[in-house]
Amino acid sequence: MNAARQIGGAVGLAALVTLAADTAGTAASYRTVFVAIAAVCTTVAALAFALPALHRPEAAGAPDQ
Repeated sequence: MNAARQIGGAVGLAALVTLAADTAGTAASYRTVFVAIAAVCTTVAALAFALPALHRPEAAGAPDQ
């Protein structure tokens, strides 16, 4: 899983750098990239709440609460 995280981070960073390079001006490119990051984070947070929770089986011999 470590390699997948590194590759995912590298691909994400490359996409953001490409997006910033396509935008004219430093302030406009920062704004574009921050809006893109905010959109991705909002989407991921919405998906995290929408997906069902993972049900883990109780450990053998665990005390009841």
